[in-house]
Amino acid sequence: MDKSCRVLTMIFCCVLIVFGIVLIGNGTYRFIEAMNVVEYSSWNFIKYIGVGIALIIIAWILNTSFKKKTTDESLEEEKKKISLIIPVITSFIFAILGGIVFANEMNSFNIAVYELESYTIGHGGMVDFKPIIYIYPEKEEELIVQLGKKENIICSYPEYQDGWNVIAYPDGTLIDKQTYKKLYALYWEGKRDTAIPMNDGFVVRGEDSSRFLEEKLAILGLNEREAEEFIIYWLAKLEANKYNLIRFETIEEIEQNMPLIISKTPDTFIRVLMQFKGLETSIEIPEQHLEYHNRIGFTVVEWGGTEVK
Repeated sequence: MDKSCRVLTMIFCCVLIVFGIVLIGNGTYRFIEAMNVVEYSSWNFIKYIGVGIALIIIAWILNTSFKKKTTDESLEEEKKKISLIIPVITSFIFAILGGIVFANEMNSFNIAVYELESYTIGHGGMVDFKPIIYIYPEKEEELIVQLGKKENIICSYPEYQDGWNVIAYPDGTLIDKQTYKKLYALYWEGKRDTAIPMNDGFVVRGEDSSRFLEEKLAILGLNEREAEEFIIYWLAKLEANKYNLIRFETIEEIEQNMPLIISKTPDTFIRVLMQFKGLETSIEIPEQHLEYHNRIGFTVVEWGGTEVK
């Protein structure tokens, strides 16, 4: 085989090896990450390492297939080739380090766009945890409360059929007309159709979670009882992380995921759904702007959350 073909083969093999080692470095980092995270459910590192090893094996087979036996006449040419190996090996080392650093940066910053990964509980898809609905009419009212995507509901209380038919009182007390049980809220959990990118939000130390939530939930319009129930439910999960990236979905995003229909239109309609992702280190991200909500007249409030794994 002529010299030009040999050189092209070497270059192609080197490219394969570089890509292979970058993938192995990326996979190695993900493996280390998996070992340090309890309940880590992603095994993507196997894919990276496997593909990387495969590329290196392919390069080795190609290189071996086209090797020439060294003769005295070609000794000088072989020496020149050897002189090229040193920078190639150096490149390999930097490729390994670069792959690991790249994976680390992607894990920490994810190019400032945090796409939600699925949290599954046997139904598939992401789940909104413990959305509960409070209803405060100005006078006793009989109301029908409906969720727009019944097929996405995976748990509810009272059991959701075609809607909840309740008698609501100004203090928030509800009477379920099917069972005549006395309630203070309606509860549901459901699968999500789409992921909402976390392009903005707040980075909060785990130990500062309660103070952060007290401040932000007041802005979003929750009263003291509602905020206390929210904090009690989520606090342990937030404090378990060194840092949390927290974002509150907009009313438009929440409605797109699960429309909430009340037979009588409320004067004040507050829906709070918190996304959060645990972090090992603090990151830079644009701060989310939250608008104050004043409660006037007939008020309906809902809160829930989604943990991003």
